[in-house]
Amino acid sequence: MATKAPSKIRPWLVWGSAGLFAMFQFLLQGSPSIMIPDLISTFNIDAAQVGFLTSYFFYSYIVMQIPSGILVDIFGPKAILLIGCISLSTACLVFGTCHHLWSAKSSRLFMGLMSAPGIVCTLTLASRWFSPKRFALVAGFTETLCMVGAAMGTEILALAVRYYNWRVAIIICGLIGYLVALLISIFVKSMPPHLADIKISIRDIKIKQEAHNLTVVFKESQAWICGLFSGLTFAVIPAFLAFWSIPFFMDRYSIEPTVSATIISVGYIGAGVGGPFLGWLSDRIGRRKIIINVTSFISLLLISCIIFIKIQFAHIYFFMFFLGFSLSSYVIPFAIISEILPFKVKGKAMGFANTLTLLIGAPLLQPLIGYFLPHTTQPETLPIHLYTRLLWMVL
Repeated sequence: MATKAPSKIRPWLVWGSAGLFAMFQFLLQGSPSIMIPDLISTFNIDAAQVGFLTSYFFYSYIVMQIPSGILVDIFGPKAILLIGCISLSTACLVFGTCHHLWSAKSSRLFMGLMSAPGIVCTLTLASRWFSPKRFALVAGFTETLCMVGAAMGTEILALAVRYYNWRVAIIICGLIGYLVALLISIFVKSMPPHLADIKISIRDIKIKQEAHNLTVVFKESQAWICGLFSGLTFAVIPAFLAFWSIPFFMDRYSIEPTVSATIISVGYIGAGVGGPFLGWLSDRIGRRKIIINVTSFISLLLISCIIFIKIQFAHIYFFMFFLGFSLSSYVIPFAIISEILPFKVKGKAMGFANTLTLLIGAPLLQPLIGYFLPHTTQPETLPIHLYTRLLWMVL
């Protein structure tokens, strides 16, 4: 008997509900950027230490990417999303009430741990519920949701911190997370009807088989190349846009944190627009490599102008929008990986690619920039050259 095909709206509801979790985790990733002075004052730390504090999120987040892929392949995306979202929301409440640095670090570490399956689950669901020809487009829309979350993290949280304090802002984030978990429980289904016969249980899992499946991913050279490209491109977002760009623009243009946050939000909007457009374009013309080459070159030019040249303030929004737009090409290699690897390892493949994507920006560049900033006798010039050298390295 033929299996009933899914309705046209159902795949978007499934993906969209999972995408809200990805959006939520991006909001939390960049949330400390607007709280840097408050965190320094609350925990009596310096710029390097606050860089390490926020990076604790990414240490556990990165380590758990491949294990998350394994768990998704075994238990299904829905169960993993629910556990992660509820736990992450609770961690927000804990972080908002911390009074000691060690407890703040532990909370950020746990937040990263529970956030880890977000992108993996969302992209795995996209690969199951949509045809391969539409995967790059849906991956691009996933990028849009993530960037909207990041923009909300700078805009809305900046207002919350300004009118209340950073603790209230983080606690509000936790309450939002519980709402996202409710939507996931209602709308997400791990398998579409036409794949309903594919069922995996714990009893079916064999360690040797899982090890072999991981080997399939590790041996695929294109998976490494695609993951590294994504990581080298994406690094600018957590290292610059999501963290150090706010104090950078405040110092460069002598502006308030809320105005600096607005500038960064324009960059996120550019990435949110660019993700689905570049994904659609790569699906349309079938030449993904030329798109990522061109956008990488444009990113290099734009970030060089932003850092080296004191652009007229009215024009900085234009530069930031197109910087975000060009950086969003980091999602295209995920489509390549989805096409070249078999169904049974898609979760692991997405986890592996996301590990490489996240490895450079936040864990390495966030604290490294924070470490070098205080060690200068020319505070007006060193940050500019430092940003340039580090960001050129990853571009």
